[in-house]
Amino acid sequence: MSDPAHRWSSRFLDALDAIGFGANRRTGGRMARAGDIVGFSLSKSIAVGVFHAHADEIYRARIAVRAFDHGDWARVERELAARTDCAAKLLAGELPAEAGEVFHALGLPLFPRDTRDIAMQCPCPNWQVPCEHLSAVCHRIGEVFDSDPFEILAWRGRRRDALLERLIALRVGVRRAEPGESRPLAECLDSFWGAGEPVPQRARARSAEGGHGGFDLLLQPAEESGLDVAGQPIKALLRPLYTAITREARGDGPAR
Repeated sequence: MSDPAHRWSSRFLDALDAIGFGANRRTGGRMARAGDIVGFSLSKSIAVGVFHAHADEIYRARIAVRAFDHGDWARVERELAARTDCAAKLLAGELPAEAGEVFHALGLPLFPRDTRDIAMQCPCPNWQVPCEHLSAVCHRIGEVFDSDPFEILAWRGRRRDALLERLIALRVGVRRAEPGESRPLAECLDSFWGAGEPVPQRARARSAEGGHGGFDLLLQPAEESGLDVAGQPIKALLRPLYTAITREARGDGPAR
């Protein structure tokens, strides 16, 4: 949860004020608090609020922003992962203020900086943008952001689970790439296709006892897939190949 003194809702609404979209802010706030929004959804790129109007008419007020594309998110994730403190807070379930600074520095601000960064539409007769319905939706969006700041990122195209999974993968890469370890590919082509580290002693013992070492784990997805080739389970066809590879790695010679 973010510091109450720096709530995400305030940042969002202040950003709208800064670009001239602060009309009806008080009225919209009252409507949101009074429960005038009878339906609400926030998904990738768009938020929709539903209102009952006169004579049983329904207004659907829509607010949209641009979802960041795959390349945008790749840049953001690399930068977030490189910042140890920021990544730790994200993985602990917190969206820190410095995360917003990362987006801003990459030219991908979380909140609109210009009227072209956000689109608003409501079928009501009020000509102002935002009308009171749109303003109420803005307040509702802010409430969601305060309740779960990761919804800010989801609105921009990246769900929490997908982001954290990517950060973990990138952080593992950062830890493995110790200074001086990396070498250009051109300098290690002679060993690139080699067997790598020797087979661990435990795996050797299991194989000597007639087991299959650890590669049964590798074959498990194939078994679970239920795939057959020429009437034979794919796992049965792949096992001899894995056995041969293991024997070669052990130095036992080709399988017979």
